Amino acid sequence: MEEQFKKEDRILKKLISEVGTEKPGPNFNSKLMEQIEQRASERIQYQPLISKKGWVLLGLMFVIPALLYFVLPLELGHREFGLPWKDLSQLVPEFRFSKVFMYGTIFLTLFFLQIPLLKKFVETKF
Repeated sequence: MEEQFKKEDRILKKLISEVGTEKPGPNFNSKLMEQIEQRASERIQYQPLISKKGWVLLGLMFVIPALLYFVLPLELGHREFGLPWKDLSQLVPEFRFSKVFMYGTIFLTLFFLQIPLLKKFVETKF
């Protein structure tokens, strides 16, 4: 395996010596600096993630239902919906978490809380 790499290395050295190194043309530095200055002068136009029209629609989606709730005289308390159950506990059985699940959830939460703190600590030290 090592012999194969040595053979490839010899072939590459031979090819490079035949081709030679490339030399930059005249005014290479000035052309390069012009391109850098041109790219630096190009400003990226800021575009918000949510446009003004989007913010207006989001605001209306929250304001209109709130206004309707206070303005329209709806009395839902007096209506009978005729649901077959009287209590929500009849629909959903009693559910208990095991101690292992609780401990796992607590340690997982602590783990995810430590990641940003440790990252910040490492960035300040190094």
